[in-house]
Amino acid sequence: MMDQCKRTNSNLKNLIGENWESLISQIPRSVLIRISPEASMNPTGQMITGFTINMLIRLYPVVSDIFLECQQDAPINGHMPNWQGDTLLKKIESMYKEIQPKTSLLINTKEQQNEISSHITIGTGEEFNKPGIWVGSENWLSNISSLGPQPLSPVINPVGAYAAATLAVSETWKRILLPIQNKVLSIRITPLNGVMNFSTFDYSMSGASDNPQLPEEIDLNRITMIGLGAGGGAAAYTIASLSDAKGKVTLIDPDEVEASNLNRYVYADRHDAELKIKKVQCIKKLFKKFGSLKIRELPVPYLSAQANLNIEDYRQVVAAVDNRKTRREIQYQTPEVILDAAATETGDFFIWRMEFGQTECMLCKHPENHEDFEKIQAEQLSMAFGLTPKIWLRITGNNDMFSEIEVEEIRRSATSSNPEVKLPELGQRFQEWFQKNCGRLELPEIEGGIPIPFAPVMAGILQAGEVIKRNLFPDSVLNGYYWNTLTARFNPHIKPRIKPPSKECCFCQDKVFIEQYNRRWRR
Repeated sequence: MMDQCKRTNSNLKNLIGENWESLISQIPRSVLIRISPEASMNPTGQMITGFTINMLIRLYPVVSDIFLECQQDAPINGHMPNWQGDTLLKKIESMYKEIQPKTSLLINTKEQQNEISSHITIGTGEEFNKPGIWVGSENWLSNISSLGPQPLSPVINPVGAYAAATLAVSETWKRILLPIQNKVLSIRITPLNGVMNFSTFDYSMSGASDNPQLPEEIDLNRITMIGLGAGGGAAAYTIASLSDAKGKVTLIDPDEVEASNLNRYVYADRHDAELKIKKVQCIKKLFKKFGSLKIRELPVPYLSAQANLNIEDYRQVVAAVDNRKTRREIQYQTPEVILDAAATETGDFFIWRMEFGQTECMLCKHPENHEDFEKIQAEQLSMAFGLTPKIWLRITGNNDMFSEIEVEEIRRSATSSNPEVKLPELGQRFQEWFQKNCGRLELPEIEGGIPIPFAPVMAGILQAGEVIKRNLFPDSVLNGYYWNTLTARFNPHIKPRIKPPSKECCFCQDKVFIEQYNRRWRR
């Protein structure tokens, strides 16, 4: 049976310790989701509902059961990508059937209130005898509250709606694990107490910032999306939820969907994992309703895709890759704008908007030096399993499949003394092999371990917001970077910051690349 929970289990083990299963089995892990009749007909209410359930059903074993209370079904009023269904409940039922998670979903069933750990209420709702969250969204504003109902805009803006859903999911995660707070090793769980109005437009939390409506059709111009995992996939899903869009999107990712990643891939389901569908193909399906949006699929590593890219493809790059080497390779082409993102296993998320010469570049942020984790890992893999460090750098950087020659060489050269270590198989991708040996290989972790599932999703949603703002609201794009946390207290005092280019950077201080950038983008 395919295991969709493996990465969540690994994250819980890292956060709680070896006895995590015993600890969470002793606490209530059921969630009640309530949708008022008016919310079920509202496009924003529908988007929040669908996205919230999409994420929650993937969070087993933290979420064991979901009780969905929706007394009035309604036709889909807007656009919810993927899965069949012309009404809200049919769409949700189809999504659940296709994902086939371990979390149970019971619709309009009398719940056992003593088993409920938390509630999420979308629209109006009576007081409930368990802690929980009311959630709403107004255009770019994501509103959640522990005190009472939040408004829903009749205008479609998936950035505000999906960020609100992600905040509600993170608050639910916190409330479920709060009884074992003293057992959580590396974070301080702090549920919201009060009202939070987060602007995905300018990252403020006053609720009084600019909040413009989106037009029916949005010109995306040219976007190149490199890496379509949790963050890149969430960015694509958010863009695909617009009313209409035109332009050209290039999708680059060599990998197939794997079951172990379904806990955080909001665009994928069990069928995709069983058939090992390419990520680029899954993402392309999301955009099928847009007649004026051209999609190009490149199911290869970025370095192999470069020959198919021209200068215009580098106008705006959405980078959601997980290794420094690829980030540096992207920067060598001096894109006009790079949107980078990251997330951690403790619930932090980050988004950067990089403009060459104005902000730090990818090589400022990820310099090639003696602390380069990819090189350290490649050298250790070479010592333990044979093959040269150069080959391991290529395999790990591209998440390549092991070839017959490589498998045979590893079998001859492996020196690991751990009998539980499984050697690679022909056609197996590096990450799949690496995950199957989780805890058995003593190698340096890259990019901070396994992130909490909803943290990279939030980063991807905000990347989509920056893509949308690029042409519509150019004076309001992120200037620098922004970060916050989804497990401790969401900090209202954190503002976007700019980190200037490093004076020690060998790349963005290079006159040749400065001239190339200015020539390409007429600066």
